[in-house]
Amino acid sequence: MVRRGLSRDAVVDRAMELADAEGLDAVTLRRVADLLGVTPMALYWHFRDKDQLLSALAERVLGSVDLPGDVDEWTAGLRELLWSVVRVLRRHRWATGLLAGRIEPSAPLLRVLDAVLGVLDRAGFAPERAVSVTRHVLRTVIGLVTDEPGGTPARGLPEEVSAQEYPYLVAAAKPLSVCDDPEDYYEFGLELVLAGVVAVRREP
Repeated sequence: MVRRGLSRDAVVDRAMELADAEGLDAVTLRRVADLLGVTPMALYWHFRDKDQLLSALAERVLGSVDLPGDVDEWTAGLRELLWSVVRVLRRHRWATGLLAGRIEPSAPLLRVLDAVLGVLDRAGFAPERAVSVTRHVLRTVIGLVTDEPGGTPARGLPEEVSAQEYPYLVAAAKPLSVCDDPEDYYEFGLELVLAGVVAVRREP
């Protein structure tokens, strides 16, 4: 029997819980409907297909990104914003693949993009360059979370990779697959990103 009053938010909530627990591939309209105790047809009132549900998940993730407050230095504002993106994506790692793909424009997405562009405008970037910086910065941050050592099951190096042939790769085998200090990993990564933005800003 279809549950009366099933809201769009309730569907997205349960889909988020499922994605957090089992990954994005587990999210289907049928599976979410089962968890809600309704038929899949009940979800079609809110979502035409799985793609629409995934778009709603992307909106929910982006909507939880905190925008920077009033700060004196533009670098502080950008750092605060990027750290917020990292924290959100670390809570919902499945979202990295979703956001790295092509997602539908939405108010939460436009809100984040506008915030980054606003920071870069205060830094003195022309709109054309600000757009380019925004694209590269956000994709790099998504990549930081996607590629966090230890974030996915470590595979290690293939047995045929020898120290004689690849001495530096073998020496770096552990840090390539294990992250002993995630905070340092992200701190260093974001500082590299910020240093790059600062360097581009200083170009004549």
